[in-house]
Amino acid sequence: MSPGAKPRLAPLQDDKAIVYVMDDNSESALSPALLLMINGSEVGSIDSHKYTWSYLDRGQVRININDSLIKKRKLSATKLDVDAGKEYFIRYKVVNYKSDGQLVDDIFSGASRHSDDFDSEDLQSLTENEAKTLLSTFTLVGNKIN
Repeated sequence: MSPGAKPRLAPLQDDKAIVYVMDDNSESALSPALLLMINGSEVGSIDSHKYTWSYLDRGQVRININDSLIKKRKLSATKLDVDAGKEYFIRYKVVNYKSDGQLVDDIFSGASRHSDDFDSEDLQSLTENEAKTLLSTFTLVGNKIN
């Protein structure tokens, strides 16, 4: 999407929350698409400068970003309380890059980590204005949950 273009947003529903998740990382040949999981269900994959949304019931939502090649390997996770009729914007951006040795260790330890083990800075809530500015430069990808 060209900078300044209006992002495609989901229509609000009175009985559902809308959660947008975007990947704000630089593209790399070594970084495969990310597997997005919400409340334990696979939503789909997103990669650099892409976003998707999901309609969700009111309550606590678990968002996991997993490695799409090793699906059990969690890269980041967070919990969010959502209310019906509201929008929430979550950005995934790696804050602390790791060395190759740390990445290899994470591949083996991360595959067994539970999402509650994460207190990640990599998943950040954005304001509506911050998100819409960012989304105007991103591409929408489909999802599996309505």
